[in-house]
Amino acid sequence: MVNRAKQRIKDYSEVAKRHSNIKSIVFSAVASDGRYLPTEWTNTFDICLASFSVIFFPDPVAGLKEIHRSLSHPPALLPFQHGEIRQKTPAFQVFPDVFQEFKCDVRPKRITGSPSTLEALLKEAGFVDITVLGSVTKTLQVDSPEAFYDRFALTSPPTSAAIRSMNDEMRQQFLDRIKSTALARGGQEDGSIALDASAYVAMEGNHDDDPTSIHTGNTKEY
Repeated sequence: MVNRAKQRIKDYSEVAKRHSNIKSIVFSAVASDGRYLPTEWTNTFDICLASFSVIFFPDPVAGLKEIHRSLSHPPALLPFQHGEIRQKTPAFQVFPDVFQEFKCDVRPKRITGSPSTLEALLKEAGFVDITVLGSVTKTLQVDSPEAFYDRFALTSPPTSAAIRSMNDEMRQQFLDRIKSTALARGGQEDGSIALDASAYVAMEGNHDDDPTSIHTGNTKEY
């Protein structure tokens, strides 16, 4: 996860350079349990982007309370991407479908998304004046079936744990099946994989900014 965050830092830095209103920007990667963020982060950040992370927490409300504590008030902005909407997220169905095909009882579990679920979680965590946008659909594109496997197997803790519990033979069969399924569902002529993914975006407060194009203030991404 830290290595992926470092790569995103490079990507975001390139994006930031294209925005003339930014004079300086600093990104850093910190590994932390999202349910127990550093105490020194209290009331520190103007914006927090939780991108497909809180849904995997054993206790989502605990993670959201930590985000709430870390945000400065006012103002505070929480673009919170929350999946999944099954019929609209083929990118996120490959692994669950293959787990089910393998009759694997360690299929990763996570909360599913709906505006009412999001609003209830955020209210319990202390957020007020909540706005839920979406669903928003983007295309997830990776260079190869192997890259698709790595994207989920290496960055999703529940998925990684499930795969580690397999014996070597089953793990290889699972890998091969993930790659063939991804290729069948989203294979492109150049060998890459392209599949749509959808999510809701929840924000605290009313903001005119597009939550996908906010580049100011102190920001923390999970």
